[in-house]
Amino acid sequence: MSKELEELLTIVLEKGGKLVIATLIFFLYQHFSHRIVSKLFSAYQKKSTAYERRVNTFYKLFLNVFKYLGIAIYIYIILTIFGVPVTTLMAGAGILSIGIGLGAQSFFNDTITGFFIVLERQFDVGDYIVLDTVEGYVTAIGIRTTQIKSNDGILSYVPNRKIGIVNNLSKSEMRVSIDIPIFLDSSIFKIEEIIEKVSDEQLPKHPEVKQKPTIQGLTHAADGNFYYRVTLHTRNANQTTIKAAFYKYYITALISQGVALPDTRWSIGRGSE
Repeated sequence: MSKELEELLTIVLEKGGKLVIATLIFFLYQHFSHRIVSKLFSAYQKKSTAYERRVNTFYKLFLNVFKYLGIAIYIYIILTIFGVPVTTLMAGAGILSIGIGLGAQSFFNDTITGFFIVLERQFDVGDYIVLDTVEGYVTAIGIRTTQIKSNDGILSYVPNRKIGIVNNLSKSEMRVSIDIPIFLDSSIFKIEEIIEKVSDEQLPKHPEVKQKPTIQGLTHAADGNFYYRVTLHTRNANQTTIKAAFYKYYITALISQGVALPDTRWSIGRGSE
């Protein structure tokens, strides 16, 4: 075997060995950093009375920080192993240096914006938010992007620097209106009595409803029909479920108590009776 080939083989084995060791250390770092952060936040959550979504927000943010830190160090080590002068390359790469600079600027802007999102509590993991073109539940807040999952299951990755006006629907209670169609000659007092009774019976079963349903009374809609309106205040993301449940409770109770209800949206009288 020639001397040149021996030297080449020695270099390949040396650098290959370093590469294997660096890769092994990288994966061990990723694994154990994830476990350590998970255990620390799990222990903190058991002892703390802090808002659960807030804890989850910081948990996922820390995971992202350790992840990107590990990747950056790993790439630097790999380049160093192969003798790439990273500092010199970045200083004298011309157009490449400009591109890297612009990328670094975007990364910096994303990171700073993400920091202020968390600091100002604009939203937390689990909140339902509405942005310019995206709405849904926040699944993660990273140092670069925020992940939002829509009701259709679509997961969107939004760069933090692109986040402008945020409508957070999870920071306050949501109002639900239930309009029950009635005949003009229905007994309003009987309807109110039944609705009051149903509300008292069902409210303890639904802790997501924040207060007793409010009877707004008779309303006249633009379609010419008359409705009896009841409003509830519930936690966000429960509006559809609560509306369907209480609509069913009220309609079932009214019918069982002999209160006749229109069977079409145009029935406002009892012409057939």
